[in-house]
Amino acid sequence: MDAPPIRYAHTSDGVDIAYWVAGTGPPLIYLPALGGHAEAVWSVPDYADWLTALSTRVRLVFINPRNVGLSSDSPGNWTPEAVANDIAAVA
Repeated sequence: MDAPPIRYAHTSDGVDIAYWVAGTGPPLIYLPALGGHAEAVWSVPDYADWLTALSTRVRLVFINPRNVGLSSDSPGNWTPEAVANDIAAVA
C-alpha cells in the first residue's frame, strides 16, 4: 500500500494537525504512543505492513498530535486537554 495523502485539521486553539486516513469500515483513531511521523511510518517495513493490515479491517485515522511530525508546534501545550482538542479537530 502506498502512503495515504497527508491532510490537515485546524484546532479551535489555532494548531494545524496532520493526519491521514486509510481503509474503510468503522473508524479507528490511532494516536501513536511515541508520536510516529505521519509520513515516515511508511518507511519502516514492519510498521507499514501492520498499518496496511489494520486498514483492511477499519478506517484507520493516523494522527500526529501537536508538536509531533508534520503538525504545528504549540510550545508548552502538551496536556490531556490539548490532545483531546487535536483528536476532536480531526474527528
